[in-house]
Amino acid sequence: ALFSKDVAIANTYDLAIAYGEVAADNGVFFRLEETVLNIQKAAKGFRVTTNKNKFNCRVVINTIPSEQYDLNYNTNAEEKRKDKKLYYLLLDHDFKDTVNSLVINELDTNGFIFQTPTFSSGTLIAVKSDVTLNLDEIIKTSNTILPNLSKKDVNHMFSDEFNVDSMLIDESEISKGYISVTGNHYGEVTIAPALSQMLCETIVNNLKCSLKK
Repeated sequence: ALFSKDVAIANTYDLAIAYGEVAADNGVFFRLEETVLNIQKAAKGFRVTTNKNKFNCRVVINTIPSEQYDLNYNTNAEEKRKDKKLYYLLLDHDFKDTVNSLVINELDTNGFIFQTPTFSSGTLIAVKSDVTLNLDEIIKTSNTILPNLSKKDVNHMFSDEFNVDSMLIDESEISKGYISVTGNHYGEVTIAPALSQMLCETIVNNLKCSLKK
């Protein structure tokens, strides 16, 4: 058993909005519902073309590199292993047999199941498997930690690809003002703050930024 005071849950939607509010307070201007069509090197910085605007900038952080707008596009970076999946079950609020902490059960070397409370007092079950599972099979697997769980207790079911790529921050072009972030990991929400901090430090050092008064 593992007990850690550092393990907690958060409302990811509220967290994302809070991050956005802090960014706006610090002068960030958001261009929403705008698709990047092209990124080109200019005399000073970059020329970015979108479906609505064209503008110049000193630094580009590309978190979704693709063929049409990446200075050093690598087709292999887009390859994904689609044989592994994470299946999620959102349980009914009336289901009483859950515990108010995170529980992980390693089924074998290729699979695991975990239960975690949600911010809205619900419960989320996740099953990782190398083979395709139907609802009955997911329920049966979940019974290893929740013996009384049945179909009637499930409010919603969805799945996602289980990717565990290394997250790579490519700073090889930082002298030109270009940073590329690649990789696909199922824990991307958890990883994002650490990536952001590393990117921030890189840009501050490169642009020789100073704190506002």
